[in-house]
Amino acid sequence: MRLLFCQSRLKLIAVVLTGLFLAFSFYSFFYLLRELFRILTITDQYDIWILSERQVYTYNLISAFIALVFAQSFVLAFLFDRPQRPFKKHNFKRNSIVNDQRLLNCYFLFWLFKMIIVFGSIISFFGPATFYVLIAEFDLWILFILVILVLFLQTWNTIRLAYTKHSAKWMLLSFLCITLLALGMATINIIDYKAINQKVLSKNVFINYKMVLPQSDNYTLDRSVLDIYIAASKSGDNKEEPIIIINNKEVNLGEIEEVFLDLYKDNTWMIPHNIYRLYVHNEVKELFLKKVKYALSKAGIRRITYGITPVAMEYDPRYYSTNYSFNTIIPRFAEIDTIQGLGTADNKSRIIIHGKNTAYKVNGILVESTEIENVFTSALIANTNAIFMYKLDSNTSFGEYFIAYKAAQKAVENLREVYSQQAFSRKFDELKIEQALEVARKYPFKFVEV
Repeated sequence: MRLLFCQSRLKLIAVVLTGLFLAFSFYSFFYLLRELFRILTITDQYDIWILSERQVYTYNLISAFIALVFAQSFVLAFLFDRPQRPFKKHNFKRNSIVNDQRLLNCYFLFWLFKMIIVFGSIISFFGPATFYVLIAEFDLWILFILVILVLFLQTWNTIRLAYTKHSAKWMLLSFLCITLLALGMATINIIDYKAINQKVLSKNVFINYKMVLPQSDNYTLDRSVLDIYIAASKSGDNKEEPIIIINNKEVNLGEIEEVFLDLYKDNTWMIPHNIYRLYVHNEVKELFLKKVKYALSKAGIRRITYGITPVAMEYDPRYYSTNYSFNTIIPRFAEIDTIQGLGTADNKSRIIIHGKNTAYKVNGILVESTEIENVFTSALIANTNAIFMYKLDSNTSFGEYFIAYKAAQKAVENLREVYSQQAFSRKFDELKIEQALEVARKYPFKFVEV
């Protein structure tokens, strides 16, 4: 009997150690899943889901609880799974407990697999910066707490039915042990998440430079292949020239053409066909941006978009600046004075704009920024072939210029939409190519900087 007791004690120690090993393995797996999700949702702008130390510990604690409850289920199944003697009255109880634990493990693994598929689908649907959507839409804390409670109570469900006398004490003792172990296990970080954050954010222009994007209520899903940043130094010196960042490197104006030729090498034919997104700091002078666009045009680039943040936002602004942009093009600077009679346009065809802070002068009349779109619409109705001419000076910022530009584009788009409905009873986006060209000729969009 004494030898049997020693063997049982050794077996119990072995089972407990095995359970702890399983719990730590599951904890490591959940930890790696979380970090994998963070890495998969890193944006092209090197934005990553940042967790505070408190949040990391909380997520670790949740993972530890789930891992320990899951490991406990394996341990209980092992302890009750013994060789059976025929006609023994406890056989049915043991079989019920073992089967219940095994089914619980299978169901949990199946649920976990489905959750991985769901989160993978969310990532593919929302694109980069998915974590901003998850933070805004889902209360993950309640979900995790419910999972822990369901798992723990389910492991004791059949045991409580089979052994009603002492099982409540065992369950309470189990909960206390799991809680203490989870509190300790949660302090273990399998991966140095701070190093990951630092490495990713070291390339984030929005953090390392001064970058405030303009707002727009008109934007589309971004399809650009490369981001170009025009930011300001965080030193706060407004006299410093803006900083141009392409492919994670600071470049000068004179190096832009060479950079793109080097990037594409034998595939330079792709340059004019691709779309490039410009992230421009609001306070960058438009005269400097005009030089940048001229340099880009020399490299063969015409199709560009501007990074923006929406006027009305449901999620974090960085989600939209990552996934959406404002479409535009770079004019052919060599032909700009002769585009459809621009150089000889009479005063009636010109809509001359001069901006200052939140107010603009349109053909000499002072107009608030909130009314500028209506003024442009009225001018276009009076003359459908009108040309927008924005007079730049050394103080004109990109933010001021962009307000007028998007208002002019919106006015043209609205008039095209109205004409499409009147002429073809369709939306402009649904027109055939010939019909769309007819509408575009009726209301052309000509916006130049002078």
